[in-house]
Amino acid sequence: MQVHVGCDSAITGRGRIIFAIVVCVINPGHAGRYYYSRQSEECTRYPVLQTRLLREVQLSLDVAEELQAQGVMVNQVHCDSNTDPSCKSTEHTKLLTGYIQSMGYQFLVKPHAWATFIADRHSRNVAHPNRLHRRYYQP
Repeated sequence: MQVHVGCDSAITGRGRIIFAIVVCVINPGHAGRYYYSRQSEECTRYPVLQTRLLREVQLSLDVAEELQAQGVMVNQVHCDSNTDPSCKSTEHTKLLTGYIQSMGYQFLVKPHAWATFIADRHSRNVAHPNRLHRRYYQP
C-alpha cells in the first residue's frame, strides 16, 4: 500500500482561495482511493504565488505528519510546482522541494505530481468547501 499527499489551490471570484488537500491510498496492481478536504482562506493572506505555493506544501506536510503520527507511512508528498521553465512556479521549485525534503519526505513535482491534478479538480469545485469525501482513483 502506498500513500501520497498533495494540495492545490484556486482563487475564487469572491476574494478567497480554496485549498484542496488529497490523500491517495494506492494498492499497486489494484484500484486506489483518495480522500480530500477543502478549506477557504482570504486572498490577502497570500499576495504572491510563492506564499500560496508554500501554503499548499505546508498543508500537505501537516496532513503527512498527522498520518505518520497515526502510524501510516507516507510515500511521497506531491508539489504543485513545475519543472517547465515556461511556468511561473518553476522559480519556486527548489524552495518547495527543499522544504518537503527537510521534513523527511520524498516528493514529486509537475508534470509527475499526479495527486495535485486530483486536488486541482476539487479546489475548483466550491459547493462544499469543508466536507471530507472519499473517491476512487485508478492511477
